Amino acid sequence: MDNHNILKIWDGYIPVENTLYFGKRKQSLFMKEIELIEKMLVDEFQ
Repeated sequence: MDNHNILKIWDGYIPVENTLYFGKRKQSLFMKEIELIEKMLVDEFQ
């Protein structure tokens, strides 16, 4: 769509969105790594 080879002709009646759920434990040995992954996901999908 960015290079105009494909054109969007209709958005539809109801907007479609995907919901991503991220589960984690309250106490983990990898809290720094989990926080890094959470930050990457938030930055990518906002």
